Amino acid sequence: MSFFFGWSIVSMIGATLFLLVQILIIIHFAHAWFEAWIGKESPCRISIWHALILFFAFLFFSVGIVMTGLMIWLYGSRPQCHLNRVFIISTFLCGIPITILSILRGKGILPPSIIFLFATFSCWSAVLSDPDQACNLLAPSNANQITWSRVLTIVVSIAIGLVSLVKAAVSTGSSFSEVILVKRKHSVRDVDDTDSDEDDPMERLKHLLKQRREIYYSLLALILASLYMATTLTNWQIMTPSWDFQFDRSSQSVAAHIAMMIVKLLTVFILYGLFTWSLVAPLIFRHRDFGEDDDSWEK
Repeated sequence: MSFFFGWSIVSMIGATLFLLVQILIIIHFAHAWFEAWIGKESPCRISIWHALILFFAFLFFSVGIVMTGLMIWLYGSRPQCHLNRVFIISTFLCGIPITILSILRGKGILPPSIIFLFATFSCWSAVLSDPDQACNLLAPSNANQITWSRVLTIVVSIAIGLVSLVKAAVSTGSSFSEVILVKRKHSVRDVDDTDSDEDDPMERLKHLLKQRREIYYSLLALILASLYMATTLTNWQIMTPSWDFQFDRSSQSVAAHIAMMIVKLLTVFILYGLFTWSLVAPLIFRHRDFGEDDDSWEK
């Protein structure tokens, strides 16, 4: 039993770290999606890609607002549920300034809509874990009982984790392929060194080391993702050992739900903070290359 207790603690720590990695992946995905569609040309007078950006942004904002209303009703409608209302309203209100900032920075409304939807879902999964039945109308009478809301939340969490896992796997595969190609290219040049002066050897070495670091980071993300999957499938349960091998399942579930609630709520505010930083960092560090124009603020 001590092994499962220790491994559950390790899995919970790894799951928390993977949530941070997942935040970075989602922020990058939100910006990349917008940049990929905003740069496409359309033969129509009104670009179909711009219309799709507006459609998905409206869809994501609408789903997030509906989820916010449901959370107020299910988790914050009673007078004693002050803490839940604070978290729910804070999650909703934080989506407003990041949307305004994103528009002013020329990043459109699609990235903040994705961030707002994911933050709202994280807040939903957090308040759903509230063990207080007075402030959680979906809480089961038995702490170990599985409800449809928990199953649906777990399925969506696993789906988002799988998407992040695929993104990490693709990054690992592309980086590994490029490293192999660079090695083969160098081996050919060793045999026939006719154009050895075309590239700077130090630049090739820096590029190769960068690709290897990306492989290591992606492999670390895969390991953390496996721990996150294990923790999510077990609903963040911690196996508490005892000498007589008896487990207090009720108190164990309550402790696990409170831990998951704290982690998910911290994820929400870290997500908003990092997304805001991705928008303002190019304005603060103008000497660094962030892959955008310096005058994007005036656009």
